[in-house]
Amino acid sequence: MGTSPTKVRSCLLTISLLLVASCAAPPAAPLEPEKLVADVEGRADPSPALVLAALALHDATPLGLSLPARWDPQQDAAHDVFWHAHAIAFEPTVQASRRTWRAARHDAAAAGHPDRAVVSYRLEDTGQPDRQSDLVSTLDLLGLLGIGPKAAEQEVAARATGLALGQLEQDIWAAVFDVDRARVSLAASRQREARLASFAADAASDIHRLETLYTRGRLSEGLIGRARAVHAAFLARFHQHTAATARARETLAHVSGLPPHAPALDAIGAAMLQVNPTDPAPVPIAAHLLDGVPALRAARLRYALVEAQVRAAAAAWWPSLRVGPHLKMRPDEFLTGGIVALDLPWPSKVSAQIEAALERRERAREAVEGALARTLASGVARRQELLIARAHYATHALTLASQSARAWRGARARLSVDESGGAVDAWVDALTLRSRGVLAEVDALERARLMELEFREAAGLCPGLDTEDGR
Repeated sequence: MGTSPTKVRSCLLTISLLLVASCAAPPAAPLEPEKLVADVEGRADPSPALVLAALALHDATPLGLSLPARWDPQQDAAHDVFWHAHAIAFEPTVQASRRTWRAARHDAAAAGHPDRAVVSYRLEDTGQPDRQSDLVSTLDLLGLLGIGPKAAEQEVAARATGLALGQLEQDIWAAVFDVDRARVSLAASRQREARLASFAADAASDIHRLETLYTRGRLSEGLIGRARAVHAAFLARFHQHTAATARARETLAHVSGLPPHAPALDAIGAAMLQVNPTDPAPVPIAAHLLDGVPALRAARLRYALVEAQVRAAAAAWWPSLRVGPHLKMRPDEFLTGGIVALDLPWPSKVSAQIEAALERRERAREAVEGALARTLASGVARRQELLIARAHYATHALTLASQSARAWRGARARLSVDESGGAVDAWVDALTLRSRGVLAEVDALERARLMELEFREAAGLCPGLDTEDGR
């Protein structure tokens, strides 16, 4: 039995639709190792154009950043704009959050459209006199009008996009503060290493003199052993701080997205540790925190999304209404008509879904309230810690640094003219004290600077380490 022309046409139509669907798929994008390596290496000495290209993914002015026409790592790396721009452009969490936001925008563009048009074709090929075919097509009427569930779907998608943008802002905020903290820690590590290196040279000169005295029989076994042990302990701490500098450099490279050999990493110096005790530290106010802290703004956007989901659950009361033509074809006649398909919701199911959505909304409201309470408590605590850190630097740390230096100078001067056991004991005690005092000022500066950043982050104040003259 031969194949009818109608069946052939049906097969050709199906094959055509499959070909169109396959052509609509985006092309494959395999990873290219060479390009990945080149992209990372290119960040070592980047041009503003490279950073701007990454920032352009925000589809907006790059958050008010004013970039120079050309980077000078030795100069620009001393300022906030250089590091903030790189953190925003290349920090992995920010990159992932940026892509999530852009995907949410595309999802929102796809939301609220009518359901697919349905076309069905039925052929009853029972013989020429009785052969008939039906063609039925239906459209989502409420979706075409943009009312009911589709309108609610659009609102949910819009709120989800807003939440994704809020999460991007929160991640940018965290990344910028992380890069500022890393700059402070690297500067402090380098200062510790430099001060210990200078102190180590003096200690090495003195220990050489003590070894000479011991060789000549002028020092006892106990005295030289004590001096060697204290000096060895100091050298161990010195090497630990040298390793800490390497780790601090690595951390800054991570949070800024720069490769480890980037020249900008070598430009971090003592300027990062400048502390101004008179800088204001306002008491956090709840109303200001709600508007100023990105995490709280994101929590409010999350509540707005849940509120839209309540509206979407209520929109499930709408029936699904599909309408369209119905064509019937026979050998001797052609009939036209219409079709209406009504899909009614089940009341108990919709009511339960609405109640569940209301519970989730209340949970989101409580989450905002709890986040505000925690943020307010954190802001007050960070402010107190900042004030204590500033006071400690201005009093105890500077006193320890200056007086230990004074004791060290006196012990060295005495040792140069006095070979008694008392002079050696005084030198050992001064070495122990000075090994702490030489770091006291740097430790206090780092602590005060980091607490300033912690307070600013908790209070919703802008990040940054530039002085007024450097801004």
